[in-house]
Amino acid sequence: MIKQITIKNIATYNEVGVTFENMKLINFVYGGNGSGKTTVSNYLKSPLSPVFSSCSIDWDEEGELPLLVYNKTFREENFSTGKIRGVFTLGKATKDELDIIESKKKSLTEAQETDKSYYSSIEKLKTELNAQMDGFKELIWNQIYKKYEGTLKEVFRGYMLKQKLVDKFLIEAAKPQSEIVSSIEDIIEKYNTLFLKENAIELPLIPLIPINHLSEVENNKLWETKIIGVDDVPISKLIKHLNMSDWINVGRSYIQANSNVCPFCQKNTITDEFKKQLSDFFDATYNESINAIKTLADSYQNENDNIIFFLRRILSQEKDNLSSKLNIEEFEIAISALSTSLSNNKNLIANKVAEPSRSVTLENTSEILSKISSIIQIANSAISKHNQLIENINTEKTQLILLAWQFFCTSFKNETNTYLKNIKGLQRGIDNLNTKHNKQLIVIGELKREIENLSKNVTSVQPAIDEINRTLTAYGITSFHIRPYDSDANQYQICRPDGSIALSTLSEGEITFITFLYFMQLSKGSLSENNITDNRIIVIDDPISSLDSSVLFVVSSLIKELIKKIKSKDGNIKQLILLTHNVYFHKEVSFIDGRTHANGSTHYWILRKSNNVTTLTAHEQNNPISSSYELLWKEVRQKGISSVITIQNVMRRIIETYFKILGKYGDDDLIHKFPSFEEQEICRSLLCWINDGSHCLPDDLFLEAPEDTIEKFYNVFKGIFIHTNHLAHYEMMMNSTL
Repeated sequence: MIKQITIKNIATYNEVGVTFENMKLINFVYGGNGSGKTTVSNYLKSPLSPVFSSCSIDWDEEGELPLLVYNKTFREENFSTGKIRGVFTLGKATKDELDIIESKKKSLTEAQETDKSYYSSIEKLKTELNAQMDGFKELIWNQIYKKYEGTLKEVFRGYMLKQKLVDKFLIEAAKPQSEIVSSIEDIIEKYNTLFLKENAIELPLIPLIPINHLSEVENNKLWETKIIGVDDVPISKLIKHLNMSDWINVGRSYIQANSNVCPFCQKNTITDEFKKQLSDFFDATYNESINAIKTLADSYQNENDNIIFFLRRILSQEKDNLSSKLNIEEFEIAISALSTSLSNNKNLIANKVAEPSRSVTLENTSEILSKISSIIQIANSAISKHNQLIENINTEKTQLILLAWQFFCTSFKNETNTYLKNIKGLQRGIDNLNTKHNKQLIVIGELKREIENLSKNVTSVQPAIDEINRTLTAYGITSFHIRPYDSDANQYQICRPDGSIALSTLSEGEITFITFLYFMQLSKGSLSENNITDNRIIVIDDPISSLDSSVLFVVSSLIKELIKKIKSKDGNIKQLILLTHNVYFHKEVSFIDGRTHANGSTHYWILRKSNNVTTLTAHEQNNPISSSYELLWKEVRQKGISSVITIQNVMRRIIETYFKILGKYGDDDLIHKFPSFEEQEICRSLLCWINDGSHCLPDDLFLEAPEDTIEKFYNVFKGIFIHTNHLAHYEMMMNSTL
């Protein structure tokens, strides 16, 4: 069934167009001539025509159905020649044969309803399945791709579309996962090594600290040994007592060989004996110790300078190396600590050299040097791993990508298991329903074939001929009839009673009527034997053009019977769309089932054209078309609301229409229906008042008409119906809700 029709960018429909929404089983469309009704019917007849490319039809879940359209084009296509294609309908079948066909059709309907429920359930499960898949897809896309696309771009190469990404993820998730999973930090570090061009080169090892003797020098006992002269020299007691050996040893160098002048007091106090005692005090052993200290100091200074230079050169190089594996910060701190210790030791050594009798303890730098060596070794280990990766770069790249996917799959293991469990259950449900659906399709196909075969045995074009001729005769049309074509029993021709062909001599109204009768037969049958029972939708566009009132009644009666069958879902016509410009026909054909004005199976629309643009107004279940006679009664029912001028004109038109035109009553006839003279006079005055008030303004008479006078005339108006035995009509119209 059609749910919605949109018409735009054609004829009087602009780019906005109109939309028939929420269409029902029965759809009445009223519109004046030129308002766009034929455009609608032409579109429904040829929806695939390029001129209707902007128009559309929305179908319900049962899908598309064939559309059978009655309009001017239908008549031109079927009645332009003397031959009319025969309509196959169920012919002279026995009651048992028809019962069997009807039973099969009922079984077919039930099978289709069952299949519809299967299909609906399948669609519901598919919707839920798609929701699950979309949710999981978004999870993988946002939490994996979006999160790591900047740092692991090559891992996702070939999988940068959502569906491809989730397919790859599920393939990897299905593989056995290692219990040991690399951290994302390690994966990113390896990735940077393998995939960043500036890093994909071999790196040289950092040289180790050269062999040195700093620790040996620092641990030498001389630094703590107090170096002084010989004890058994007479002057030694004094020197030791004064603790002046370092001072005297320095001053000794200033004593001139051939002079007795003391370098300190500048007097002739230096004797040869004194010189000898000084020489004996500062003997060879003393001098050897002094020289040993100086040698150690020089060696320490050289190695100190070499190591600091060596380490600072490494630091400078590694700072400039973007791929450096060295812990620059830790290395720099260690160098600074070593430099401080060496500087302190240099000061202590300088003091010892200046004052050999002093005992000093040097800081041991072995621990700092060991720390520095460890930092270098750690960096070299990373460099070796790096170089090994570079040496086997293709293999390592492949392995890294596998590690990255393993990390992703492990990270979302719980979500993946839940997802797979849910879609497995949903897919199982869909598969089960599809199995039932396919079996049901087989049942439906078999029923259709049975109905088709049964129908072939009882179908004929003759019943349509008989039905059309019966309808013509029933309504007094005997000037022409339908009969099989002379050379082809499956075609019709229109003939006069004398047997002559009548098509060219038929009036416009007669052609319209016979065309419509033919269409009604076609709506129940088919031009082919094979699809008589197929479901269909009927579209009727102005079937009463050029028809007189009696034929209009016939057409409306036929359509009303069709509407009743559609509402009761009896037959293969599933929906009706009726378009008309005739108010009386619209009112007549929509008057079904008594005076029920709202029906859930019916929808009303009005098409209007203004400034050459068609617009649409939806009235849903409320019929917007009322006859002028009903509108007059509506004014009478609004007692106390209508003005005196209005009510006078309304009463006159009701009496003229009902009594004078339809009932052939004159004024005197109505007056003499009243038994008493008084009532006759009141009636006479009412008619005079009505005629006077309905043709002119009462001026000052209007001002003098009290409410009780108007009430009396209302009573006499009712009395006319009572005394003419038409009270039932009065009560019906006064109680109407139209």
